[in-house]
Amino acid sequence: LKKVQKIIFTRCYELTSIPPVDGIEELVCDSLYKLRELPYITSLKKLIIFNCHKITTLSHIEGLRELTCKNNNNLINIPIIDGLQILTINNCVNVRKIPVIPNLQKLDCSNSHYTVIPDMIGLKELNCSKCKFLKRVPNIKNLQKLNCSHSKILLKIPNIKNLQKLDCSYCEYLIKFPMIDGLIELDCAGCWRLLTI
Repeated sequence: LKKVQKIIFTRCYELTSIPPVDGIEELVCDSLYKLRELPYITSLKKLIIFNCHKITTLSHIEGLRELTCKNNNNLINIPIIDGLQILTINNCVNVRKIPVIPNLQKLDCSNSHYTVIPDMIGLKELNCSKCKFLKRVPNIKNLQKLNCSHSKILLKIPNIKNLQKLDCSYCEYLIKFPMIDGLIELDCAGCWRLLTI
């Protein structure tokens, strides 16, 4: 396996471990119900984990650039990885908070139970749609794209000066939001309490 750069494990129900294969840059683990831990692979750049319910923690892999975690019911933490640029964490019910990751550029925490999203200065894209307990969106000055649709108790949108695309559709309690000069795309469908723009 010296030349392999990407490995995909999908529905390998009896798989209990994965060896640390040097040179691997992308690893996909989907529905590995007996897998308890992931290998430490220093060359890894992209890690995707779906429906691996026995995994509780993730290793700190320094070179990791993209991490996707979906429907991992027993996962309890996301490590702080300085070089991480893209983080997707959906429906991992035991991950109580999102860590502050200095160089993160894109965060997707949609369909989750978070009440607070940390202010990360480098963030350019944020998807927090269907976060039904989210009360506010942080004012992240470099943010360019925001999706906070279907947020049941969100009351207002901050004046984010660099924002270009905003989807706040079906935010039932949203009454108003500020005029953002650079905005080029706005979706406020289904905001039935909205009084003014």
